[in-house]
Amino acid sequence: LRGAVCERRGGAVWVAAALRVTRAKMAAAPTVSPEQEAQALDRILTRLALTEEDALEGVIAKLLPKIIPKLHPPSSTTQPKVMAILTHINKRVKGHTAIKLPLQDLLALYSSTGDGLVRNFALVYVEMAFSRASVEEKAGALPLLLLGVQDRNHDQQALLLRLACDSIEARMSQYRPADEKTLREECAPFLGVSASRSMLLSAITSVLKFSIPKTGEDGRVTYIVSGAPRPAPGGLSPSGAKRVAGSRVFTANTLGSLKLACLNFLPAAGFTSDEMLLPALVACEDGNHTVSSRANELLRRVTHVANLEEASTVRDLFRLFLGSGSETIEENKVEPAGPSLKVRLMGLLTKSVKAANLFPGTLQVLFDCLYGEATTLRLKQAGMEFSVWVFKHAEDSQLEPLAPVMLQTLLRVVDAEEDSSDSSSLNFKVFTFSAIGQLAQRIPHLVNKDSTVAERYFKAMETNKILKSSMQEATISLAEAYKGVTGATASSLETLLLRTFKHDDESIRSVVVQWACRIFPFSSISSRYICILACGDTKFGIREEGKAGLKPPSSGNKRGNSGRDQSRNAPAYPDAKSVFSYILSQHPAFNVDAKLDERLIMPPLAFAALIQFVHVCVERREVSSSDLGSFWQVLQHALVREGNSDLHRTATSEMIVLLTWADEVGDVDLTKSMASRFTWIRSFLDHTDITTRENIAKLMGVASKDLSTQELVTLIRELNSICEKGLLDESNSSKVRFEAAHGSIVALGFIVAQNVRKPELREMVDESLRTLWRVLPNRKSASGGALRDPEVQAAAAMAIGRIAAVCPLPVETGEWPRDDVKPEEIDKLSRCNIVHRLSVVQLSANEAKVVQSAALALGLICGTDASLSIHALPPLLSLSGNKNEDVFFSVGEALCLVWGGAAAVLPMSPGLLLGSHFSSLYSTPELLPEKYYAVPDAYCKIAPECTAKIHSMILKSLFEQKLYDSRPLVRCAGCVWLFSLLRFMGRHTSLAAFLPECQEAFSQLLGDQNEITQEIASRGTSLVYELGDAETKKELVSALVGSLSGAAKKRKPIKLTDDTEIFVPGSLGQTPDGKGISTYKELCQVVTEMGKPDLLYRFMDLANHEAMISSSRGAAFGVVNIADKAGEELKAYLPSLIPRLFRLQYDPNKATQDAMMNIWKALIPEPKQAINDHFRAIMKDLLSNITGRLWKSREASCAALADLIQGRQWPQIEQYFKEIWEVTFRAMDDIKETVRVAATNLCRTLSGLTGRLCDPALTSSTDSASAVADILPILVHKGLNSTVKEVQTVSLQQLMKVAKVSGNALRPHIPDLVYALLEALSSLESQQLSYLQLHAERLQVDTEKLEKARVAVSSAGSMQDTLDLCLRQVDDDVMQDLVPRLVAVIKTGVGLNTRVGAAKFISQLALQNLAAIRPHSGSLIKALLATAPADKSNVVRKAYYGAAATVARFAPDARVLHMIESAIDMYKKDGDHPLCGATLLRELSRHASDALAKNLTVVLPLAFVAKHNEDKEIAAAMKEVWVDNTSSESSSLQLYAPEIVTCICDGLQSSVWGKKKESAKAISSLAKVLRSDLAKYAGILTDKLRGDLDGRIWEGKDKLLHALGDVGQECGAALVAQDSDIVVRMTQAALQAMDRKQLEFQLAAVGCLRKIFASVELSAEGGDDVAIPSQLVSEMAYLGVPKLISLYHCTTATVEVNADDDEAEVKRRQGRREALAAALVDCMKAALGMRCQLTDDQYEEIGRLVVHALHPSRGWALRLSGVHLAATFVLVPSQGAASGSSHDVLLAVDLCCDEGRYSQLREAAIDCYDKILRAIAAHKVTVHKTALTKIQSRLTSMADSDKNTSVRAAALRAQEHNCNDVMEE
Repeated sequence: LRGAVCERRGGAVWVAAALRVTRAKMAAAPTVSPEQEAQALDRILTRLALTEEDALEGVIAKLLPKIIPKLHPPSSTTQPKVMAILTHINKRVKGHTAIKLPLQDLLALYSSTGDGLVRNFALVYVEMAFSRASVEEKAGALPLLLLGVQDRNHDQQALLLRLACDSIEARMSQYRPADEKTLREECAPFLGVSASRSMLLSAITSVLKFSIPKTGEDGRVTYIVSGAPRPAPGGLSPSGAKRVAGSRVFTANTLGSLKLACLNFLPAAGFTSDEMLLPALVACEDGNHTVSSRANELLRRVTHVANLEEASTVRDLFRLFLGSGSETIEENKVEPAGPSLKVRLMGLLTKSVKAANLFPGTLQVLFDCLYGEATTLRLKQAGMEFSVWVFKHAEDSQLEPLAPVMLQTLLRVVDAEEDSSDSSSLNFKVFTFSAIGQLAQRIPHLVNKDSTVAERYFKAMETNKILKSSMQEATISLAEAYKGVTGATASSLETLLLRTFKHDDESIRSVVVQWACRIFPFSSISSRYICILACGDTKFGIREEGKAGLKPPSSGNKRGNSGRDQSRNAPAYPDAKSVFSYILSQHPAFNVDAKLDERLIMPPLAFAALIQFVHVCVERREVSSSDLGSFWQVLQHALVREGNSDLHRTATSEMIVLLTWADEVGDVDLTKSMASRFTWIRSFLDHTDITTRENIAKLMGVASKDLSTQELVTLIRELNSICEKGLLDESNSSKVRFEAAHGSIVALGFIVAQNVRKPELREMVDESLRTLWRVLPNRKSASGGALRDPEVQAAAAMAIGRIAAVCPLPVETGEWPRDDVKPEEIDKLSRCNIVHRLSVVQLSANEAKVVQSAALALGLICGTDASLSIHALPPLLSLSGNKNEDVFFSVGEALCLVWGGAAAVLPMSPGLLLGSHFSSLYSTPELLPEKYYAVPDAYCKIAPECTAKIHSMILKSLFEQKLYDSRPLVRCAGCVWLFSLLRFMGRHTSLAAFLPECQEAFSQLLGDQNEITQEIASRGTSLVYELGDAETKKELVSALVGSLSGAAKKRKPIKLTDDTEIFVPGSLGQTPDGKGISTYKELCQVVTEMGKPDLLYRFMDLANHEAMISSSRGAAFGVVNIADKAGEELKAYLPSLIPRLFRLQYDPNKATQDAMMNIWKALIPEPKQAINDHFRAIMKDLLSNITGRLWKSREASCAALADLIQGRQWPQIEQYFKEIWEVTFRAMDDIKETVRVAATNLCRTLSGLTGRLCDPALTSSTDSASAVADILPILVHKGLNSTVKEVQTVSLQQLMKVAKVSGNALRPHIPDLVYALLEALSSLESQQLSYLQLHAERLQVDTEKLEKARVAVSSAGSMQDTLDLCLRQVDDDVMQDLVPRLVAVIKTGVGLNTRVGAAKFISQLALQNLAAIRPHSGSLIKALLATAPADKSNVVRKAYYGAAATVARFAPDARVLHMIESAIDMYKKDGDHPLCGATLLRELSRHASDALAKNLTVVLPLAFVAKHNEDKEIAAAMKEVWVDNTSSESSSLQLYAPEIVTCICDGLQSSVWGKKKESAKAISSLAKVLRSDLAKYAGILTDKLRGDLDGRIWEGKDKLLHALGDVGQECGAALVAQDSDIVVRMTQAALQAMDRKQLEFQLAAVGCLRKIFASVELSAEGGDDVAIPSQLVSEMAYLGVPKLISLYHCTTATVEVNADDDEAEVKRRQGRREALAAALVDCMKAALGMRCQLTDDQYEEIGRLVVHALHPSRGWALRLSGVHLAATFVLVPSQGAASGSSHDVLLAVDLCCDEGRYSQLREAAIDCYDKILRAIAAHKVTVHKTALTKIQSRLTSMADSDKNTSVRAAALRAQEHNCNDVMEE
């Protein structure tokens, strides 16, 4: 048997040897017979059977790969032997899962063999080995599993792919981002083969589709998909589900872990976005939240990159959606996806144009969404969205054949939802309508054959109130299908729209208007009519839609009223005759003449819109008399009393336009019609609207030409009469209404002007002029009455002017009044007097309207009588000081008339003024004739020298005074007047010679502060360009470009006066006393008061700059105006202009922005190309100005640069990249707030650009690496180190972005980046926290807690996230540069967060990159340990030691031992060093427990002792070290007892009291755990303790006595048996300590003595074998008991209390003395228990002591101890004097039974009685019969009446003892 066992043990060695011998023989011999091989195999089997379990794994590892190949070739002799061996292996291995099989060898065998049988067996054992393999082995098996998998059979493929998925799970559990390259290299052999790649991808997808099945009671396996049972998960068939599961039984955790690993493997292994799309999509609906979250993240990443236009991808999505319903075999039928996954699939399909064209799958998916069995409302909605997508993107050839079917399907869906009322169903119904509309747009003929579908939509819109807005959108979308319909469909739609427009719902009316505008052409009359009706709607929105519908789409929403020829090129309007015909058919009332009191045929707004639209229709065609007649018929019905002012104004204005057209076509019937209805027209002369009154007056003037002389005389007299009443009859003036007076004046002017040349009316003309003359005010006239109103006076002036425009006023010229004649004294009517009153009185009026009318009247008068110009010009030119700019334009027109009158040519004719809608030169310039109107010679008789004088007066005043005046308002007037002359008289030869002077003046005024001056000057330059010759044009272009580029030639000086405005008022603020700072005088006062005269030059420099900017802005207007005309000349200046123009488009001044944008649009036809061509120049200009001295340039440069860099690629931006960031940081610290805001916006744009440039996925890897290399130093060194908070924040955020996206490009910069980020952890900390830390003590805030809070806040920030990103990129090369930077931070880092952050970074680095940290562990540990003790912050020390401990996990053993020794040495030092040492040991225990385990002999003894340190933090740390590294405290203490005792002794020998105290506490704990096992060390420990008891008493010295007592208590019995001398010495030491005067020390000594006595007492009670040492008994009898009694009496003696003593302190001392007395009593009890022989006197003394202690005046604690002593005392064997003492003691105990306050005391007394009775019953003691009777009586009463339940129960138990027999004896 022994031999067999030996042979069995050596079997493993033998088998290995047998294999070697067999191989050697086979190699040596050419052939081996089958019999020999069978014998060898038989021997192997025998030896294998004798191999023990522990050696079996090694044998199988060598044997199995060699035995399986023996199955080939098949042999009847060897094959059974091989099978037997394999069977034996199976049996041996089956129950021992810990035995591993050689996985790699078996995989190699499987891959290399060509025999099918060998391969099958190898695969069987591969599967078995895989289940037993470690994680590392599984991870490494992946390449071999999948190599050549595409060539295996179906079953083997299924098994290999299952194992491959498990291998992926193992591999990904060890994966780190830095391993990506390694992983891809490992996977390259099989992923490089398309077949194996697709098979693995399919297997992963199947795993992600799989779910845990449920088995029913019938044994049927089902899968729950969206709450419904199915035979397989969605996307899998039953057979596919079985292939995924195999023999495995998944749990939720294991399946989730496998799926998550597969998801992580896909991007790590390099699968493309197209390949990852389907797996990610499937996993998004997984029930495991972690899996679905990761899948959603992956899906978001790949969705925007995946090619959804690939047919194979779309087919895969269709297949997943639909399953395989056509499969006949149920086992292979693929189940469709669940509803939720289908919804996700629809979301992708609606992004694929290919999916919209992949029929019939498209149609199948759509029908499944709408009618599938498991469809949901959400899926239906997704299906409808897909249908809309299909209708948009499907090809016509695909969509056309199926469109009718799809339309009917959608209509059925609508019908099915007809009765639904919930919001979801209604929403779906509306979406269906939208889909129908989309289909109708693609295939219009489906619906536009009739109006049925349209009627259905409008009906649904009327009935669907809940989703009205959505239904409106759907209805509007359908309109495109009906666009351009004709015939019956168009007619029915017109009827439908007209009928529906009457609906009360405004939204429905809005849809009708939109339909009318969309489906019918603009020439459709019916649709325009609907728009006209909409213009009169009550809702503003509908009115606006109606107005838009009346404007042709291609006209840019501008009315075509700018001339007949231009408007004919606009889109086709309806024919005017057809319009009139349609309007008359809709409103027959237009066919009859209007009546004044009739009702309006249409609402006022609609009527006005009709008039305006008809105007355009008539204007766009050749005007005919019939059109004018029809239009007149319509207009009449607008001029009724019911109409409002707007309608009347529109109608009368249009009537005047009709007069113009009638004059063009020679139609005289219109004026006759007006004359026939003169009374009707005149009825509106007193209309409340002034424009209407003027229009009526003009109509009356035109119509008056066809009146008879008598009618005219009567009419003029009536008008004059109205004026006379208001003017002469002051008492009746109130009866003349203002409207009547004003209307009469205006009508009088038009009527007289039209008939002034009729001789028969000469008298009436004179009377009218005299009336108008009298209406003109003079200085004597008082205000009051209707005719004194400014409007009336202005009308009178214009009336005179209109009369003079026809011919010179038919009155005598007269003489110009002398200067000494007052205006009110001039009563004679003459031309000079009229001009004098107009110029002297009316031009000086306060009302601008009066001044304008007077100026125009003067111009009209001088136009036909130039002789009056000499007198009229000075007053006109003096109006340059007027503050109303409108006056300037009126004076400009007057000057044009004066100039033309002197030259006998005028810009307009009298007929134009009186018989058309002409109002003024500026307001209606389109009506001016091309040729000037020549004034008849009969009217204009002026000498040439007078003409020259008039022209000279005008030009001299402009060029020498007005244009260069110091007052901006005067310059503005001059600019307007000069422009007016050029604009309206510029073609006259008299002005041509002055074009250069005009050009110079306009160029200088381009820089004027007044915006009107600028604009007029810019227009003037354009006008000069048009009028000038080639040389003039060239000079003008050069001057404009110079102004625009800031290099204009020197301006003509303007003399400064005190009132000259240097700055715009308010731009410089105000002085402290509230005065302005804008004029030259105010600036001088300010600099004088400040005492800085030189500051004036700075102000003037600033003013010049403002002028330069203004000049540029004005030049921009000018360039825009001439851009079309001077395009070629300007091209040469573009290179220098473009940079400045680009920047000035972003100027803070809105006016400058607009001006520069306009010139940019005018000069640059292709802005993008221009910017690209001049990119360098623009960039140089912006970078220069962004740091310039002018804040506007800085702000504009920031905004422009933000726009310039958007979308740029790295080659374009590379050379400027660093500088852009630098100037951006500088601008963010600008002194001007608006510049800082612009810089912040620039920074935001730059940040986005940087993120894109640094992302290798969006930029080439080379460019992204270059971008990272440029940006990181700037952000690190200039951004984070900036003193500007905003710059620091931006830099930190940008670093985070760059670190996230830059990938491997970040690695070279990680050392600098990490160093900077760690430093920034402190520098960017909130100042409030730093302040709180500095004042923590004063604010009573725990410093360490505050530091932890600061660290927590820092760790939660974005900097920590960036550091984590850096960690992922660290490799061996990076570590070479990173470690020195980390060491530098550790040693010199400033700030709590920096130091703690560095420590945490090192810890994470060690955990995540083991291989990289190992070579540098020594330097890191050395730096951490050297720096930590000197740091004052405990948080920092903990972090440093934690980092050192983490690194120590991978450090050599010698380094770890050195760390432990350092920790122990620090613990033995003073100050904070012990805490440092304890912290280091604790961190080693936490983070490097394996390394610490090798040195536990050194660590644990110290930890045990140190866990008793009085410092709680040190004690907690050491306790953690002890607990974490010991399994059982008792066994560990026994194991390390020698070392612990040595450590304790070292502590007791220390000169530090704390160490002694700590060691004493350790002795107590050691004694309590080891108990008697400590006896062998008791001698040395007690000797050490006794030796330290001598000498002075220090705080905590009582712990030595406690320790001595604990040793005596726990080891006393053993010491009595082994070495009683130790007990004696302990007792002597305690007795000696009792002599010390310190109360606490005495208390400890008594306690120690009590413990020793109690231990000896227990040993004595244990048996007779243990004898109490006689020396101890002697010590106790002769020294101990007397000392106890004496000390008791001293303690309980009365102490005198002084009056000054604190009451609380007195009570405390009394309490401590009573505690000492109680302890003495307890010690006495223990002494009596030692059976020491005492004298009678001693017993008597003890008896008195007991009675004294039990006295009711004592404290309850002392009395309780006394009761316990009483029981012991009574039970002592009777002595001579004991009986009497016992009786007294029992009486004292009886008093305790009456204690009502303390039930514990009563219960103790009963316990005393119980012990006595028990002893009496056992005949161990005797008491007096009386005492016994009293005891029993007391027990009876307490058992019956005591309030406490436990007391009564104790009394009952005590009564159970039968003492009657003893009592009788």
